[in-house]
Amino acid sequence: MPSDDGRGVPSGALVHQALHGYEDGHRLLAASRALDSDDLWLLDRLSDASGQRPVPDNDGYLTGYPLPSGTAYAVARTWYVPSPPRPNTVWTHTLLVPPEMLAVERLEVLFPLLRNPGEATDNGGWAAYRSPLAWPGAGGSRSAPVDRAAARQVLAGLYGHGAGPVTLELDGLASRNDLCIAVWEQQWPRLRRHFSFCSGALEPRRTSQGAFDLLLMPPQYGFAAPPPAPGDGALSDRALAALTDDLNAPGPLRDFLRRCGPDSARRRVMPLLVEAFVATSGDDPPADAVAVVTARAPKAASMRHLKRALLDPKDGLLSDVPPDEMLRTLLRHDVAERLLASDAGLSAWAALVWEREPAAVVAALPPPIAGPGLRGIAPDTRSPGGPTVASAARHDLSTIVADRATPRELSVVAVGDVALAARLVVDRDTEAWWAAWAALPDPAFAETLGTGHFDAQPPLNRAVTALIGTEQGRVRWRALRERAGSPAVAALLSQPGLDGAWARAVAERLDLLADALRAGLDAEQTAAAADVSPDLAFVRTAGFGAYRPLAEATTLWDKAPRRAAVVLATALDAPPGPADYSAARAYDRLYRQFRRDGAWDAWEILSPALPGKTDDWDRCKRLARGLADAVGGRKGPPRPALLESVPAGTARDRLEAELEHKARRAQDDTGKSRRGQSGWEEIVRFIRPW
Repeated sequence: MPSDDGRGVPSGALVHQALHGYEDGHRLLAASRALDSDDLWLLDRLSDASGQRPVPDNDGYLTGYPLPSGTAYAVARTWYVPSPPRPNTVWTHTLLVPPEMLAVERLEVLFPLLRNPGEATDNGGWAAYRSPLAWPGAGGSRSAPVDRAAARQVLAGLYGHGAGPVTLELDGLASRNDLCIAVWEQQWPRLRRHFSFCSGALEPRRTSQGAFDLLLMPPQYGFAAPPPAPGDGALSDRALAALTDDLNAPGPLRDFLRRCGPDSARRRVMPLLVEAFVATSGDDPPADAVAVVTARAPKAASMRHLKRALLDPKDGLLSDVPPDEMLRTLLRHDVAERLLASDAGLSAWAALVWEREPAAVVAALPPPIAGPGLRGIAPDTRSPGGPTVASAARHDLSTIVADRATPRELSVVAVGDVALAARLVVDRDTEAWWAAWAALPDPAFAETLGTGHFDAQPPLNRAVTALIGTEQGRVRWRALRERAGSPAVAALLSQPGLDGAWARAVAERLDLLADALRAGLDAEQTAAAADVSPDLAFVRTAGFGAYRPLAEATTLWDKAPRRAAVVLATALDAPPGPADYSAARAYDRLYRQFRRDGAWDAWEILSPALPGKTDDWDRCKRLARGLADAVGGRKGPPRPALLESVPAGTARDRLEAELEHKARRAQDDTGKSRRGQSGWEEIVRFIRPW
């Protein structure tokens, strides 16, 4: 069966029927299906005459109303019985229309199915009413255009006021029937299913839901009825005119009502729909139409069909509005809380704006912490049907920016939302994005550092890599260093070939360099740190543990004397153990280097740690003496393993010679042992037995 928006019914569809008349009282005479007791009670009552006596010009009046069970809508026609067995006897033929069939566009096709049974009183005459009727494919039309003045009065009463019956005396049964049919047919399906009318009411009538909505009556035979209760607001003149015109010439308004009405079964919604339609059909600013809807339907989850029909970017009534204008309208505080993001097409509108002017989307981004409604970056999904525009604005617009922005637009994004710009760079993590970040204007660049996106690895490494080689790279790295501290130093130490001005930049903050060493660096970072470590005092403060990754990566210092000097200086200060092997290898490497001259930067580091005068020209001698002191335990326990680890060759021979010399000096002619040299003899015996 068709939905609320259906245009027809399936071929072969059937409509059940019932016939009421007099037989020992007014009662059901025939029906094509069983009836619920509540439905039967209401049918019995409303199929009887609408007044106490027959009235001219009322023979064949129409009645429509919903049945209590909700299984059908009753469409009935009532005739006076000629030569009745008792006064005011009537025949009433009722069609039991399934609710889904009320979605057809033209309901007037139903009324030719209503047949006067005439004067037949035998069961055979009623047999035709015991079988369902085929839905008519065509047929039926109003006898003439409805009376405009009467229609205007009825429409104003029905939709310009609240609940309650609307009554009107109107001459001519055909006019009354046509007006009832026109008003009912104009409604959207859900309202039709709950609407009730009678074109020949001689007294008040009620359904199980309450009083009838529309009661038309012959002149001079009507009854006094209280006026409808006040409503939310009367229809404007142009809205009432549009609604009246549509009764006789259905057009875009009728389609709009069918499209937007399924949310409600209440008459009071009609003014909202019509006012919205006329606001979009004239020269009113689009914001006015949106304001009309959101003011009269302030709950975000109410009137969703209407809101979608207005705002759908593809085929909504406002789809031709400039996207940037629509986006500004949707984000107004008085609108954003009253629309669901999905109904407003927020993301789609933002995407259209981005295609034309990316800066406009960025400018529209609500801040992460904002005023009423524009809350945070994650959408609030507590609203029925999803988040409101207010809740979803930042998330949805940020997503549009993130999905569509290229490195070219990074400066545009940064101007409007520096945190989003920083997040884009980190999330995309390509050379192009990092290069765009490094090229940002000064204010925007500085603000990105304050977002916290570059405070930790790995983004910090990528940030430093991007700054290397740029014109303002060192200046901006210093700003990054002040923000991130020692991790920024560690990131710079990760860069290959660090020398010159960049090496000096690392050494500008020795406290941060020391922090980075203490925090732990990898071998290559430690090698770079050794290159910029200023002196022996700094190296000793850091200690062997800080430089151990370098010490264990021989290839990183084997051909770099300064690094070897740092390894040896820290290893000599370290306790016996893992440092012995590193000290022995560094000693061998430096001894060979010093024999060839050069490597003065290494000597500057190491010289203060070695015995002898600092200006002693024989560097190899001082180096061997310093190592001999460590092996012999002059300032700590003896370290024979250190000697064992020195490779055979000139450096080892020189070390052994120094050890023998120190052993001989350990005892003078008087046999006195010199302080700190009591272990020399044992060390020398370890070298070669005497």
